Amino acid sequence: MPRPDPVIDSVRFAREGGVVSGSIELSRLDRLVEHLESGAGFAEFEVRGGMEEGKALLTVTVRAGLRLRCQRCLDGLDYPLAARSRLLLVEDGERWPADESTEERYDAIPAQRELDLVTLVEDEILLALPLAPRHETCEAPAPGLKAGEPRPFAGLAKLLRPN
Repeated sequence: MPRPDPVIDSVRFAREGGVVSGSIELSRLDRLVEHLESGAGFAEFEVRGGMEEGKALLTVTVRAGLRLRCQRCLDGLDYPLAARSRLLLVEDGERWPADESTEERYDAIPAQRELDLVTLVEDEILLALPLAPRHETCEAPAPGLKAGEPRPFAGLAKLLRPN
């Protein structure tokens, strides 16, 4: 029988200095799998609660070996992900931080009595993904394109130039 996802009362967890760590199968993270070439493997995570200047914080650390698709050549790309986020918990009725110095130190999220840690970890992985992953150097152009082959829209440049 699969274990239920860990759920915490975020503010209480932070005030008590709680720590939860574990691993999650990547294939369980539905939103993430859409961005992967392969859902094989695990994400290791740690969520640590704490207080800073009277404010409740969560520090989320995630490590995973992801298999992405290179957006240049469309081949697989191994991407070692290591992400660390500091999250300020904003309770109902509290003001959201507006000054830039706060925004540089941590991101703000709403405090929740039932915060699903698997969803939180998946969110942090998604935020850490590159927008357009690609190899430093690709060995071949994308399939179907050959060097020197005429391109269907190449003639448009001539039409768009003023006479």
